[in-house]
Amino acid sequence: MSDSTLTEKDLLAPLAPLPENPELYFEESWRAGLGDVDVYRRARLDSVARYLQDLGYDHLLAAGFGEIHPYWVVQRTLIEAQSPAADLLRETLTLRRWCSGMAKFWCSVRIQVVGDKGTHFETEAFWINFNKETKGPARISDDFVERFGQATDNHHLRWKPLLSPEPPADAQVSPWQLRSTDIDQFQHVNNAAYWEAVEHLLRGTDLLSGRYRAIIEYISPVQPAEQVTLSSTVAGNGADVWFVVDGKAKAVAKVIRL
Repeated sequence: MSDSTLTEKDLLAPLAPLPENPELYFEESWRAGLGDVDVYRRARLDSVARYLQDLGYDHLLAAGFGEIHPYWVVQRTLIEAQSPAADLLRETLTLRRWCSGMAKFWCSVRIQVVGDKGTHFETEAFWINFNKETKGPARISDDFVERFGQATDNHHLRWKPLLSPEPPADAQVSPWQLRSTDIDQFQHVNNAAYWEAVEHLLRGTDLLSGRYRAIIEYISPVQPAEQVTLSSTVAGNGADVWFVVDGKAKAVAKVIRL
């Protein structure tokens, strides 16, 4: 799919609502920390991405699937800031997590992040059940489908990329220096670390100060020894970032002002 075929409907499609039945979602609360905020004390994109990872792991353990399905790889994350507060450090966050789509090897998961002082993020991630030995998708157990699939009517979830993997010729190019702390247990760059690069590129703009929708798609893993360059375009209403290795994009991100 190229940018020429993308429509506003594709990029701004509504997200599945929170189930009315509280038994269909998992909930935790915690205080935001010093490491979660930018210089304006707003929630950073990489911080929200880590919330999604941590809550997902807690959800797996609480549901009894931590040993059965311990490994998941994210293919897309969508973060929509509906009301980013000016001072996240003053807030207690409530996070609610539920399944919004299911298939044999993957599922989509919604997480709502709401602060008691006004912060509000709606997110969705496309997760692939991962076999660490074969390094490929693994079939999801029937028990898992029965447990988590109750929250959604979509049991034929399909992958459809939303973002173009081809940066334009006039994109700005800059290096991205990997650090050992960016590497996760799978020996590739953790998905939250990509958001740090997006945050850095958007410094000095106001794209993240109001309502926005940010999407990242992971095409193939970035390995620790690879040399990564960022190709980016930044305009008044949005930005695009490509994470390029040897001339090919390994991930692409888009931020849209709402």
